[in-house]
Amino acid sequence: MQENVIIFNEKEFNRKVEQIKKEGLDSLHVITDFDKTLTTAEVNGKEFKSVIALLREDDYLGADYIEKAHALYDKYHHYENDYTLSFEERSKKMDSWWQEHLDLHIKKGLNRAVISRLCNDIEQKIKFRAGIEEFITILKNRQVPLLVFSAGLGDVIEYFFKKKNLLHNNLSIISNFYNYGTKGNITGYKGRIIHSGNKGEIAIAKDKHFSKIRNRKNVILLGDSLGDLTMANGVDHKEIIKIGFLSKSKDPQNFKGYDVLILNDGALDFVVELLKKLD
Repeated sequence: MQENVIIFNEKEFNRKVEQIKKEGLDSLHVITDFDKTLTTAEVNGKEFKSVIALLREDDYLGADYIEKAHALYDKYHHYENDYTLSFEERSKKMDSWWQEHLDLHIKKGLNRAVISRLCNDIEQKIKFRAGIEEFITILKNRQVPLLVFSAGLGDVIEYFFKKKNLLHNNLSIISNFYNYGTKGNITGYKGRIIHSGNKGEIAIAKDKHFSKIRNRKNVILLGDSLGDLTMANGVDHKEIIKIGFLSKSKDPQNFKGYDVLILNDGALDFVVELLKKLD
């Protein structure tokens, strides 16, 4: 396992571990991204993009939707990873993208039947990382809050957790859940739009989920991108251990904001062992 793990500063990492261990799991909560963090970046040798991209890539809403969704991707995607922009500028671009994409979903008649079909299809296109069951079980047994942040489709993510019998009362999915009209067509999202620019604890600072973590000042953060490094922003913390999961194509030297990197689209074993050490 260790050959797939990079710890950039072992002394600092060990200090954080000892401090969190001293305060106990009652002081801890876990924040994680979903796509390519809890799930693998590759499925059957093919790159998995994201849950929301499945709608864009496959024929769920017709050719015109695919064309227009790709046009929105081409218009906005380069801003998503442009960290030369200020947080406010990047967030504003993402607000526009997600809102325009939502408007397109509504216009093209996205409904419960399509979401149900997507949920059924997704099992062939998405895969949890090895070790997910033990990871979830440890957190459930110790009632450590697990916040899953995603700019994707909350309805589909929730279905996937339920299908795998991994949705427990300590787990909160903070994502984009649809409102449905009387005929089953979507009418918008419940609450504010969650996108890659605002995904994180700043989005729940005044939310019902915040009560779960209010007095838990230590964090393990799991992500796969530079944007995920900010998921704990907006709420005061003591110690944060940031663990990144990289696909084979990503250069570890570009991800030094993380304390630990799991290379080659690896399993959750390191995180599981860390939780055992903290207990």
